[in-house]
Amino acid sequence: MTSTRANAQIAESLATMTHLLARGDDPARDGEKRLDRFLKHKPSFFVGGFNPDGAVKWVEEVEIIFDAMECANENKLALGTYVLREYANQWWKNAKLRLGDRGVVITWEMFKREFFDKYFPADVKNKKVVEFMKLEQGNMSVAEYAAKFESLCAFSPHYNTPEAENNKCVKFESGLRPDIKHIIGFAEIRNFTTLVAKARICDEDGKAKSNYFKAVRGKSQDRVKPYEVKGKGSARSGKGKEKVDNDKCYRSKECKATTPTCFNCGEEGHKSPECKKPKKVTGKVFALNGEGVDQVDNLIRECKATTPTCFNCGEEGHKSPECKKPKKVTGKVFALNGEGVDQVDNLIRGTCFIHDTPLIAIIDTGATHSFISMECMKRLNISVYEMSGCMNIETPASGSVITRLVCRNCPVSVFGRHFGMDLVCIPLSGIDVIFGMNWLVFNQIHINFCEKTVIFPKSEGSLSLMNGEEVKESLNDHGELFMVFGSLKLEGGVKLEEIPVVSEFSDVFSEDISDLPPEREVEFSIDLVPGTSPISMAPYRMPASELNELKKQLEELLEKKFIRPSVSPWGALVLLVKKKEESMRLCIDYRQLNKATIKNKYPLT
Repeated sequence: MTSTRANAQIAESLATMTHLLARGDDPARDGEKRLDRFLKHKPSFFVGGFNPDGAVKWVEEVEIIFDAMECANENKLALGTYVLREYANQWWKNAKLRLGDRGVVITWEMFKREFFDKYFPADVKNKKVVEFMKLEQGNMSVAEYAAKFESLCAFSPHYNTPEAENNKCVKFESGLRPDIKHIIGFAEIRNFTTLVAKARICDEDGKAKSNYFKAVRGKSQDRVKPYEVKGKGSARSGKGKEKVDNDKCYRSKECKATTPTCFNCGEEGHKSPECKKPKKVTGKVFALNGEGVDQVDNLIRECKATTPTCFNCGEEGHKSPECKKPKKVTGKVFALNGEGVDQVDNLIRGTCFIHDTPLIAIIDTGATHSFISMECMKRLNISVYEMSGCMNIETPASGSVITRLVCRNCPVSVFGRHFGMDLVCIPLSGIDVIFGMNWLVFNQIHINFCEKTVIFPKSEGSLSLMNGEEVKESLNDHGELFMVFGSLKLEGGVKLEEIPVVSEFSDVFSEDISDLPPEREVEFSIDLVPGTSPISMAPYRMPASELNELKKQLEELLEKKFIRPSVSPWGALVLLVKKKEESMRLCIDYRQLNKATIKNKYPLT
């Protein structure tokens, strides 16, 4: 029974081998056929060197061939490493020995990991990620922008998942040019393929529209008069005569003008621009005799206007010296707009405030009055009054302007000073307020035209005291400093009861104070651990917003004299902690100092 079963197995094995031999299956020959199929696709050889983009492109090309061949995973490594040459082949031999010593089975995925570590390192990948985050369309077309977006997006895998489709669309849309973004942005398209298609159509439509208007504009510029010739050698339009061989002659017969003639002196051999004789002065006169003069409108004839016209009010029947209406007040101003103010010597540009609203102002020494723009008057809702007469303001560039409106006693703040001014309302462009000579003279204000600064004769309010550090800062800023040394001298003795505060709290003050208080028996100090050296710690890193908040809080503490500047190279660390109401609290880190401090122990009674 056993021998029968054994014979059956042997027969089955022989049949299988016979079948395989009949088919011609041979592992070695299969490998050669597989390699031939792979090489028929003409894969690129990779020789190594620092070429990160070339390395990525080579791997992508090889994997495309694998997909076309339907290559099994166990055969990819042999085929892929076959096209490594020179430096790349030598690197793979060393890497294969290193991996073989670990006793691991080398796969295509493991090869790709080692390959990218060598030829596409992490710093190059990080640069690609940064380039992707900063990518914008710029001068590229939408198709070019989308292609570069897709290529760089491969290095940011979190953008390539189905869940990140929304973020991918937002990133693509944010990099589009504004002229395309404002058209498709409101649609909030969150399908990437649809978004790219819509943006491409919008870009192509914009280019077609631009080309259309360029063509229409070109046609309108190409239109010439019937008697003009467009280009050399072309036939004249209409019934004009054809151009002859001479480039500057349009006569129908043969041109005999071979020698140029000067239009200035009449001689031949040169042209008028080259003429060295004095230039002719050309003048015009309508007629050389008196015939027909009365029929010509633009010649001087007998005046038939018998009724005089007043230049003050514009009415007929009287002249301006006899006019009983209020006389026109004439004013002057240098300019009605703000262009070129900084380049003019007698104009100083600055800022003033009306109703706590900052306004653009200039000081014009050539202006007779002070003015305010119509637009500013309406915007600030300032009360306007009508003059008894009218004012004619003359400008050197824009002619004259007539107005009847004035803002009386308008509250204006300039350089911290407050004034009540009458401002004449005129149309201004780029300027809100003009301060003229009436304001400068009335307030006795001096102007330094070299530095374009304004000097007031006397200060308002109380004097502010400055400490030594503030004086140094003023000197560093090239400020003017006047130092006054004062001393107090009492001519007679002062009794305590004569001082109001002392008399109110007489029980606090001693009647006899002969000398300074005695010295303390124990001076106050903070005891440190012996051998403690100055503590130095690296400062905490802060974002720009917290650094601005820290600077603001330190300046406030300095102004309030709670702290003072220090020149010590040592200091405690600080950090900002956000409160519930979103404000920032300044905290000083004394932990390192507390570690070196000896704690005082006091008995409790």
